Amino acid sequence: MITGVLSCLETDVECYVRYIPSRWRTGLCTLGDITYHTASIPAVDIGLYSLSSEEAAFFKAQIGIDDDEDLTRHILEVQAKIYKPASYPWIRGFIFILVNISSNPVYEHILKLGRERPDAVLLDIGYCFGIDARKAPADGFPAKNIIASDIHNDMLELSHDLFKTTPASYPACQFPGDVLDPKFISIAAPSDDVSPAPATITGRALASLLSSQPGSVICGHQVGKAEKGISIVHVMGCEHHTLAHSPKSWKSMWDGEVFEKGGIKVEAELVDFPLHRKTLTTMRWSVMMERCIRDCVPACREQGKVVKSTTLRQSPKDNEWLTKLRCYPAATTNR
Repeated sequence: MITGVLSCLETDVECYVRYIPSRWRTGLCTLGDITYHTASIPAVDIGLYSLSSEEAAFFKAQIGIDDDEDLTRHILEVQAKIYKPASYPWIRGFIFILVNISSNPVYEHILKLGRERPDAVLLDIGYCFGIDARKAPADGFPAKNIIASDIHNDMLELSHDLFKTTPASYPACQFPGDVLDPKFISIAAPSDDVSPAPATITGRALASLLSSQPGSVICGHQVGKAEKGISIVHVMGCEHHTLAHSPKSWKSMWDGEVFEKGGIKVEAELVDFPLHRKTLTTMRWSVMMERCIRDCVPACREQGKVVKSTTLRQSPKDNEWLTKLRCYPAATTNR
């Protein structure tokens, strides 16, 4: 079965960013309607670096560094490698080292699936440096059953630098790709005249990858609001304008637009997230199968909008993973 973990599904994004490296502007445009306002790129600020005792213990155990100063130096070295070509605010602000997956209430359920279902697969979309895809195996989810993807291959490669691993020592499958690119996750265009929002398109694609078995789950976190609308966030020299969902609108999207209504359980809650002396409103969420997908099919498939098997595109040498990710033929025979 396939357990999809979406580390961050942003919704209908329109960002006004003061500094973005020109090298990666085109790639970022796949996230939605984005306008860039470039200015000077600020220097790295070590004052923004901070690890809790729990986070420090995790990184020390995974990287094999015991000394606090050595750990700080190592993380700063990895940050320096990516910051010059990719001067993102979340790189400068050390957001890339946050452990997110374990804060989701459904996390223990994901670990249980990894223990009890030998063929369970954890799919991490928006992998970045792969913190969540390292945390799960540290807590017992089989690393060989983890598939991780990010739009930028640089991030995937530097994940090995950060954790001092190799493809041999860390057997998870890593490959670059754009979740909104139909060549990456193949879904047909909608049959009606109304173009669905990017979040709905992505949700339908991921829903088509989900296992048929009850308990299969998709989860994630993102900017949220009490009422669906534009969220304006000023943080680390950037102004972000994002169309943010509320828990109510998010539940309605999954239970009715992505899946046929009923048969899934959607949980969503707003959480205050402290970030560099500011507080952001974020939304943690999960979508769980409650009955067989034969009875609870994605809405787009029910309406004839998905016309071919949904797969993640990879190189021919990864046929084993391609087989694991095939949509309904593989999933429905898995009992």
